[in-house]
Amino acid sequence: MRKYRLKLALLGLLPLMWTFVATGQECRVVKDNQDGSYLVQIGDKTLLAISEEQERNVLKTKQDLTDALREIAIKDQLLARYDKVRAQYDTTLQQQKEYTAELESVTQGYKKLAADYRRLKEPWVTVDGGIGATGGETEPAVMLGIGIRAFRLSAFFQKKNSGALVGVSLPLF
Repeated sequence: MRKYRLKLALLGLLPLMWTFVATGQECRVVKDNQDGSYLVQIGDKTLLAISEEQERNVLKTKQDLTDALREIAIKDQLLARYDKVRAQYDTTLQQQKEYTAELESVTQGYKKLAADYRRLKEPWVTVDGGIGATGGETEPAVMLGIGIRAFRLSAFFQKKNSGALVGVSLPLF
C-alpha cells in the first residue's frame, strides 16, 4: 500500500519530475509525513508532494478563506454604516427632544397669553354714561350706570323726570 500511495503522490509531480528526469536528475522520497504527503527531493530542490484529495481540500480551504474575508469586509461596511446611522439617529432624537420641549414652552406661553387676553376682554366693573333727550321735553337728560360683568344697572336724570334701568349685556361677536 505504501508504494501505491507513493505512486499517487508522485503522480501529481509527474510533469515536474519528468522535467528533472529528462535532464537526468535523481528523485527520492525524503520523508513520509504519514498523512498522505511526502517530502521529495529532486536535484537540489525539496518539494512537498500531496494527494489530489489534499490538494482539493487546500483549494477548498483557500476558497472558504476568500469567501469568509469577503463576508467580513461586507459586514464591516454594514457595521460602519450602522454606526453612522446610529449617530445620526441619536443626534436627531436629541434635537427632537429639545424641539419638543421648546414647543411645549411656547404652547404654555400662548395659553397664558390667551388667558390674559380673555381677562382683558371682559372687564369686571364698568361705568356707563350718556346724555340725551326724552319725549317732548327739551331739557337734556343724563344717564349714569354701573356694570358688573354682563349685568348693568343704570339711572337717568332730567329736570322733571328720572328713572332706573336694569339690563344684561350679551356679546354678539
